[in-house]
Amino acid sequence: MIFALQNICTLAQNEFFVWVKDFFSPSAGSPWSILLIGLVLCVAGFMLTQIVRLAFRLDPLTDANLAAEISDAFHEAGIAPIEPRVWKARGRVANVAIVGFLPGNQLLLITDAVLERFPRHELIAVISHEIGHLKKKHPLKRVLLASAPLLFLFVDLFSQVGLHRMLADSSIPLAEFAIVIGYVVYIDWLSTSVFSRMEFEADRFAACNATDQPNSQRINDMQAALRRFAKICPAELTKKGGPHPSLAERLIRLDRLFAEIRS
Repeated sequence: MIFALQNICTLAQNEFFVWVKDFFSPSAGSPWSILLIGLVLCVAGFMLTQIVRLAFRLDPLTDANLAAEISDAFHEAGIAPIEPRVWKARGRVANVAIVGFLPGNQLLLITDAVLERFPRHELIAVISHEIGHLKKKHPLKRVLLASAPLLFLFVDLFSQVGLHRMLADSSIPLAEFAIVIGYVVYIDWLSTSVFSRMEFEADRFAACNATDQPNSQRINDMQAALRRFAKICPAELTKKGGPHPSLAERLIRLDRLFAEIRS
């Protein structure tokens, strides 16, 4: 313990950590600097769709029949269709995702690998999963939950007596990192609990009919799609990636829906 404390005290004298202390100190300039960083991040979030359009090669979906089925899936959920775009990733990425959280400013991305390897009914199942996120307003909820502590930080920075002032004046080494560490722990908790639960909710939406009753054919389609993802990338079967539970966990949850049908 003594050895660790000595190392922490030495580390606190490092130029980088001294800069961090000055940055979080209650000076006139630091709150505005952090506010500027926050505004830049907000603008990037609102312009995410435009950034993706510029960064990746996106082509229109040329399969008119598939486009019609996708549109029907949106209408069935009572949501305005999002025009699909094909991400030409040269087969290196297998994914379907909705980018953006503002209605009317979103993209439905389908990678070329998915179009080439997935049967149509499995692809519709995966898209229904993404529609489930929209139906339950998951994209907006994620943004609000992740940004809520930042709002608290902005208020705290401009207050006369705030947490950042107490940390900056503290004699505890590296106390300035408490806010950063707290935010990282909070995001990790969101990812492993709240955001993961959202993935299960979207799976259930894709596996149920319009009255939220499990449908055996939809369950089978969703499970087949997840197994196909596992064949393309075997590591994802047991790997937990941030807000995404493992494919194995999702398959188990889908299995449980069959019990609801039998009951």
